Amino acid sequence: MSTSARLRPLRLGMFTYGMGQYTTGIGRYASELCYALTRLDPSLAVWLLNPYAPAAMPWFQDFRNQHLPGTATLPGVLVRGHRALAVAAERLQLDIVHDPCGIAPFLYPRRAGTRRVVTVHDAIPLAAPQLQPVLTRLVFRTLVRWTRFTADAVLTTSRSAQADLLHHVGGLADRLVVAPPGTRWPSDAELAAREQRAREAQAAGDLPPRYLLAVGNQDPRKNIARLLEAHHRLRQHLPDIALVLVGPDTWGRHSALASAPPPGVAALGYLSDADLAAAYAGASAVVFPSLYEGFGQPALEGMAHGVPVIASNRSALPELTGGAALLVDPEDVAALTAAMMRVLTDGALARRLAAHGRQRAARFTWDATAATVLDVYRSLVPR
Repeated sequence: MSTSARLRPLRLGMFTYGMGQYTTGIGRYASELCYALTRLDPSLAVWLLNPYAPAAMPWFQDFRNQHLPGTATLPGVLVRGHRALAVAAERLQLDIVHDPCGIAPFLYPRRAGTRRVVTVHDAIPLAAPQLQPVLTRLVFRTLVRWTRFTADAVLTTSRSAQADLLHHVGGLADRLVVAPPGTRWPSDAELAAREQRAREAQAAGDLPPRYLLAVGNQDPRKNIARLLEAHHRLRQHLPDIALVLVGPDTWGRHSALASAPPPGVAALGYLSDADLAAAYAGASAVVFPSLYEGFGQPALEGMAHGVPVIASNRSALPELTGGAALLVDPEDVAALTAAMMRVLTDGALARRLAAHGRQRAARFTWDATAATVLDVYRSLVPR
């Protein structure tokens, strides 16, 4: 092989299923990873293997797009996605096809030069199947378990998730790599601007004067029902404390907010990046009592914004927060209530958590994530 052929730019295809409407967890992971990869290696040629129109999301327009018709829904991915990804890889002569969604639609024969990578963010459908819908459980019991044969590398987000995947899937020890996500850590000046925006939103009535913030969809594992009960008890002592819930309600009648929010609770739904940053910056504390997390991005974002964080003592959250958050048993409503009361009434504790959390969050950067991922790509496709 000639030197010029051996050193040609790496060609990457990033699958963007599930990212056509909101920039939520996995969409944030995929977009920030693409930007960071190209910062670290400007020669990297990136195609979005995209079920949606290139203009559907602003970040789509910063990369090449290859349309994958019929893959905008999970049933479509399961039926058509395997062949669609393989055909796109052949047409574009891709070195790497990366599925950041944790589906691994890799059953169709591949071109000889293509390697397949999947990010499996957690093992929730295997470790706690009662917390996930049937179709997601099916994907994990089949395609994710088959990644030992179909994927050349499997990425995950924490040592906790790695241990669960090794336990429940098996056969991945030689290809499972931990690459924690990052955050856009705001500078002091950026943080001050976000705090000012929060004060303006509070003056306009868009945010309560004093509030706890919970970020995430209405997935039952987010434990919103117990959080609502803990907040109700808290208001018996601190009636001015509101609870702000941010995130799309994708569970409808199965969510904790199937009816109108109780008194003192504001369900704001999906917020833009700027409005979400202001909501973080203006909060008295971020509360994240999830029953299971492969990582826990809202806890990281809260710490990055210099806000005290109260989080579950389960799965990846102790690993992520590293002693910089107040951890509680997420099934103990009394303990959750007491933790919120402590943070709201003990100024020294709140300041200490805020300062330690901000320092801790600075360690999680997207460039660090991308460096690990790029090493994986290069190990699979020597240049």
